[in-house]
Amino acid sequence: MARLMEFGLRWPRADEECDWWDEMISAVETEPMDGPLHRARNPKDWHWYVPGYNEQVTLVELTAMANWQRAGGKGMRPKPAKRPWDKKNTQRKITPDKGTDTDEYLKWLEGRFAKA
Repeated sequence: MARLMEFGLRWPRADEECDWWDEMISAVETEPMDGPLHRARNPKDWHWYVPGYNEQVTLVELTAMANWQRAGGKGMRPKPAKRPWDKKNTQRKITPDKGTDTDEYLKWLEGRFAKA
């Protein structure tokens, strides 16, 4: 509601005619990256998409790494912050079922294929 009031808009009542959708769409599309609608859609990572934030974090990380190197690598090595666009390791390991016998597995495997 506060974002709409900045544009002089308001939600219509149930008995009112809605003919101002163009104004509503333009208000939503031109909302800044740190606006309330953007924050509501992406509550955990919205700040990463504010222009300049990623660059600022990168400068802080590089400074921390340079200071760590100047100290001779003593102490814990600085870790970079996780970005929302970094790929997550989604590989899964397939582990054998300890309760399955080999003969039971072979019977199940043969049953999966149609015999000609």
